[in-house]
Amino acid sequence: MADASAASHDTYRNDTVPANFFQQCTGNVGRNINNITVLHDRCSKPPPSSTVPFRRDDHFVTRDSLEKTQRICAIPADCAALVGLGGVGKSQIFIEYTYGVRNLSPTKWAFWVHAGTQARFEEGSRRIATATKMDGWNNPKADMLRLVRSWLWEESNGQWVIVVDNTDDSEIFFPLLDRSPASRASNPGQAAELLSDFLPQSSNGSILVTSWSQDMAFRLTDSYASVLGFKQMDEGDALVLLQKKLGFHADRKNATDLLQALDRMPLAITLAAAYIAQRAPCMTVSRCLYEICRSDDAGARLLKNVVGHSRSQTILHLPLPESYL
Repeated sequence: MADASAASHDTYRNDTVPANFFQQCTGNVGRNINNITVLHDRCSKPPPSSTVPFRRDDHFVTRDSLEKTQRICAIPADCAALVGLGGVGKSQIFIEYTYGVRNLSPTKWAFWVHAGTQARFEEGSRRIATATKMDGWNNPKADMLRLVRSWLWEESNGQWVIVVDNTDDSEIFFPLLDRSPASRASNPGQAAELLSDFLPQSSNGSILVTSWSQDMAFRLTDSYASVLGFKQMDEGDALVLLQKKLGFHADRKNATDLLQALDRMPLAITLAAAYIAQRAPCMTVSRCLYEICRSDDAGARLLKNVVGHSRSQTILHLPLPESYL
C-alpha cells in the first residue's frame, strides 16, 4: 500500500507543470504577436501611388524642357531643375512628367513637396510618409524628415521621383551659409543639418527642382548641366494653348495680340482664357485685350477676378508683371 502511494506521488510529481511554464507561454505568445504585427505591416504596405496635388492638364502643350527632363532622369540618381519666372510653366512641366512616369511605370512612386517655407516642406514630407505607410508614419513623435530620408534611401522601397517645387529662398535650404562668418559663429547649431540634406541623391529615384534662382537650382542638383533655363512660350505653342483653353479658334490677329500682352506666359494665358470663358459671350478675346491694355491696374484686376483656379492663390503672390496678373 505504501509502494502504491509512493508511485502515485511520483506520477503526480512528474506531471507537475514547470515553475516557469506560464512565463514561457507568455513570452512565446508575445513573440508570435510581434511576428504577426510585423507580417501584417509588411502585407498592408500600399502599392506605389502619387502625392502630386494637381490634376493633369488635358490642354497641356508639350515643350522641349519635358523631353530634356526625361533624358536627364533616365540616368539613375540624377536630378533636373527648371529655372525661370513664376507663371512661366515650370511646375506644369513637372506635373506632366510625373503623370507620364506613373503611366509608364505604375510601380514607381511620384512625390510632390512645396518648398516655399520649411513648414510646407515638412508638410510635404508628412504626406509622403502617410502615402507610403512607412514604419513610424503615424507616430506623432517621429522625426518625419529623417523618416522620409531613410525610406528614400532604402532600395527595397522601390523607385521614386520627387518634385521639390518653389525652391526660391536660400534661407530655407541653406540658412546662414550666405551670411558673415560672425553670424554663422553666433548660431553654430542652426546650420548643423541643412534642409537640403533631406533630399538624398539615391539610385532609387530622381529629384526635380523648380526655382527662380539658378544658384539655388545648382546647389540642389550639384550640376549646371541639369539646370534648364525656362522662358515664355513661343508664339505657336502659346496660340495652341490659348485655343485649347478657350475651346474655340479665336481670330488669329486678336489672339496673337492678347498673347503678346500676356508675354506668352502659360499661367497668364490660362487665367485669361478662364476669364473669357466665364463671361462669354459678353467677353471676347479682343475685349479682354482691351481691358488688359487699358491700364496696368485694370489688367491686374481682370485676372485677379478669375475664381476657381486651383493654383491662382499661389500665383497671385508671385512677382509677375501686373499686365498679366
